[in-house]
Amino acid sequence: FPTRRSSDLKTITITNKSNEVLTLKEFNVDNAYLTITCPTSIPANCSIQVTYTSNKPLPAGLFSFGSQLYFENYPNPLFIMINGEGF
Repeated sequence: FPTRRSSDLKTITITNKSNEVLTLKEFNVDNAYLTITCPTSIPANCSIQVTYTSNKPLPAGLFSFGSQLYFENYPNPLFIMINGEGF
């Protein structure tokens, strides 16, 4: 079986600088190559880790995937771009 390489994972930090909890209501990724793992809320004045995991071999060459995180009571999504190079 193939082993997971560290390059198959990308973790980012999102910080909530407000005094209110942000509750995640939906997230999506523009491409079926990645899945997202993250908490369902971000406490006030705290940070969380969001992990993107490749669920199949990444395309050869340079790639860029977009994702959007939607929070309750916040009208606009948070856009996150994942860039990399497959081989």
